[in-house]
Amino acid sequence: MDTVIEVKNTIREFLRKYDEIVNPIIRFVCCLIIFLCINSLFGYSDLVSKFSVVFLLAVISALLPDGFLVFVSGLVIAMSCVACSMELGAAYLVLFVVMYCVYIRFFPEYSYAMFLTIFCCVIHMPYIAPIVLIVTAGMAGAIPGAFGMITYYFSLYVAKMNDLIAHNTTGEKVDVLSGFVSDFLKNKEMLLGIVIFVVVILAAGLIYKLSFNYSWYVAIGAGVVLSIITALFGGLVIKVDAPVVKVLIGSILGALIALLIQFCKDIIDYSRTEHVQYEDDDYYYYVKAVPKVKTREALKSEKLEIKRKEQEDAEE
Repeated sequence: MDTVIEVKNTIREFLRKYDEIVNPIIRFVCCLIIFLCINSLFGYSDLVSKFSVVFLLAVISALLPDGFLVFVSGLVIAMSCVACSMELGAAYLVLFVVMYCVYIRFFPEYSYAMFLTIFCCVIHMPYIAPIVLIVTAGMAGAIPGAFGMITYYFSLYVAKMNDLIAHNTTGEKVDVLSGFVSDFLKNKEMLLGIVIFVVVILAAGLIYKLSFNYSWYVAIGAGVVLSIITALFGGLVIKVDAPVVKVLIGSILGALIALLIQFCKDIIDYSRTEHVQYEDDDYYYYVKAVPKVKTREALKSEKLEIKRKEQEDAEE
């Protein structure tokens, strides 16, 4: 265990030391993956589907704030939709404006939750996302996560409409807007997915914020259980076949990833929990202090340092 903690601390110190170099590289890789995922779902525009354009957008987005990435990704999707049909482009712009104005405009720091959901949908494991968002975004990830689910199902609707338009040999105009209302807005599978995301992230995210021992791990486990229960009962209420197997596999994989992320963030030693009480003129303060897990060498050094200070104080 000491070796693992030392490796983690070494990596963390390296990232902190070379943050100005490493952070833009990581952001670039993430932005590149995001635009490639978008093109895999909305690859209808010859211009924005070119790798040179994707690469350039990823470089620019990596150097600018998160709000720019959201705006450009929305623009890329809109251009791809317009390449299929002007009506599809207009429908997506309405969706994007609603999503942007309702949430992303005010909380751009959580926009990654939407892109994480889109990525998980692309690899056909959408239910990894809500479990991971419990430990990364908390309850704040519920709405952007739902937006990511909406974007994915909109891509399926665009693919369907594009196929109808391409194979329309009669010359009749395909009623895109009518299909938008009946096929997309009333999509029960999408509604079930949104319900699962919101219930899991809000409920398990609340547990994650509590201060009882091992609350982080209880929240992750609760997220897995809630995913399955919500899928089963939600499917019965909405009257749609719940993808229970997909939910189960995705939730378990998400739990493993969430545990890894939590380990990389911090692990704490509940056996050394301390409770401190003090007061001032106006309040009593009750503080629960839980130390982080350290290597044996670090603990020995810490104890020696405490003894040294005690000896110095005694001599004085």
